[in-house]
Amino acid sequence: MRLEATTSADLDAWVIRHAERVLQRHSPVWIFTVKGEDLICICDSSADRMRVMAQVVKVDRLDSSIRERMLQANFDTCLDARYAIAHDMVWSVFLHPLSSLIERDFLSALRQVTEAKRTFGLTYSSGEVVFGGGDSTAD
Repeated sequence: MRLEATTSADLDAWVIRHAERVLQRHSPVWIFTVKGEDLICICDSSADRMRVMAQVVKVDRLDSSIRERMLQANFDTCLDARYAIAHDMVWSVFLHPLSSLIERDFLSALRQVTEAKRTFGLTYSSGEVVFGGGDSTAD
């Protein structure tokens, strides 16, 4: 059990330990590769948040059925990762309070973000347990 709050130095060590390749390493932003996917990690200690994310597809390639399917997946098959839209791009994103983040959570973020990107257009799954109760299995 961790007694001290997680810091950007902890994130830096975890990125170095788990990345296949580090493209940018300048706190509060890291760009690195995991399972062949480029990921971005951003932290903001004043907001007590960290975010791991990956670009998925340009928004102009979406139709209304894909947007609806993304929202359904956010409810039940993406677990802690989410699909989000920002800067004309669909992102696979995992958010967590920075202070209570532990390395196991960070590793889960890496798995879920890469899997949600990989399964976009297919199962829209973060690869973790399906929470259920939504419309994802209705397809």
